[in-house]
Amino acid sequence: ERTKKLLFSGAKAIMGNQNKNTNPEENPVHELLMGQTTIGQDGKLHRSSRTSQPVEGSIACSSCVRSVGEKEACKQCERYICRNCSKSCGCCSAITCSNCTVLVDGDLGEREFCTACSVYEV
Repeated sequence: ERTKKLLFSGAKAIMGNQNKNTNPEENPVHELLMGQTTIGQDGKLHRSSRTSQPVEGSIACSSCVRSVGEKEACKQCERYICRNCSKSCGCCSAITCSNCTVLVDGDLGEREFCTACSVYEV
């Protein structure tokens, strides 16, 4: 709660300074990166609405460095992955890379989960 108060007071101080400056060159508009979150007025985290990066040329898989044809990205870290390196979460079926996949050994044997779902499966 204390951290949240500090974040809001800092944001209010910066916003107050930006409103005083009328020169738009002094207040650059920062574009959110893919997957970047912001804190809304309600105090909750909101994901950026930007879903993909501008593509120029071929993109390499983050795991095996092969060219990614269909430009599929990991749902957790948003790195590009090829079909051979992609994993499917056993709970939500999200496509993830090997870095964001957690192996859980349970009653049904070893299963793969994304980092978000693995918390509930352990």
